[in-house]
Parts: sequence; C-alpha cells; structure tokens
Amino acid sequence: MRFIETIGVKNGFCELLSYHQARMDYTYQHFYNSPNPHILEELIQTIPETGFYKFRLVYDKDIQEITSSEYLIRPILSLEVIESDLEYSFKYENRKELDVLFSSKTNADDILISRNGLISDTYYANVAFLEGDIWKTPKQPLLKGTRRQKLIDQELIEETDISSENLNRFSKIRLFNAMIQFGQLELPVTAIKILG
Repeated sequence: MRFIETIGVKNGFCELLSYHQARMDYTYQHFYNSPNPHILEELIQTIPETGFYKFRLVYDKDIQEITSSEYLIRPILSLEVIESDLEYSFKYENRKELDVLFSSKTNADDILISRNGLISDTYYANVAFLEGDIWKTPKQPLLKGTRRQKLIDQELIEETDISSENLNRFSKIRLFNAMIQFGQLELPVTAIKILG
C-alpha cells in the first residue's frame, strides 16, 4: 500500500508544509507503528523561485518517488451528487474506486460525494458551503485535507453535518485543497445537480 502527499509550491514557498508533515506522520504511525523518519522540508529540493508547482511525494515505509510539475486549476462549473459508501480516510495512491465513481457522473464537471445521505467531498477537493455569512464544511469529509485543517484552525470554516436534502440552506459552495486556495473556486449552490 502506498500513500501520497501533494504539496503546493508558490514562488519558492512550500504551502501548508507543517500540515502535510503532520498527516504523513499520522499515516506512518497508523500503518507502520513507528515515528516517521522523513522530514518533508529536507525532501523537497530544487524549488522553482517563480510560478506555482505541484510536488507529489509517493511513499510507503520508504520514499518511492518525488515529482514536480507546473499546476493549473481545472475549471469546475457544475457538480453532481453521487451516493457512495467509499472509504478514503488516508491519502492512498490508489484512487481506482474514486475514479470509478467519477466516471459514473452524467454531464457535470465533477462529483459531490454523499455518504449515508451526508455530503463529504468532491473527486479531488474538500468543500465548504456558505450559510448567511458563515462557511460550513462537512464534519465527515472523505479525506481530512491539509488546507481544510488550517481553515478550521483559523476559525474561517466550521464543521457541521450537511445532508444532500438541505443544500438549499446554502448560497455558495467552495472547492479547495492543497493546490487550490479557499475562494479560488466558488460556485452557486444551484450548480449542484441531485439525481433521483
């Protein structure tokens, strides 16, 4: 079993590095029952001084691969709610089940995954919904993302249960992850399609 960390590097600065380190440490302890010997800051070398890059680290007990590439956000204009009991609480390299779920959408740009009637995440991002002037994020995400945790720590988003049946309580949805800033990808809730 292999895991990944995807780290955004903007103009030579590694974003959210301490959060990525904490998640990697937790994963390592959970699966290998020992402290993580790897320090991300030491692993990421030759950082471009300008531009926005994605550093992708693949690991199991050892570091298997580190790659970097320039990153561009894929435009998302519509979402489709899909019910699934998918489990993805660790950032596994193997995303086959997610890929199958993504391929089952009809004509939306991305999927919004619901588990037991509760909204979790999209195919590749955490989400937050605007209710009044407060941004709320699902209490039970598919994956506890690094930017999500930082936003919670900063008290910029609140955790709550969000069901697919009460989405009309909200006006907007934001998609975010390690590569996408909070507010960079925002849609009206009317862009969400619920099947059935």
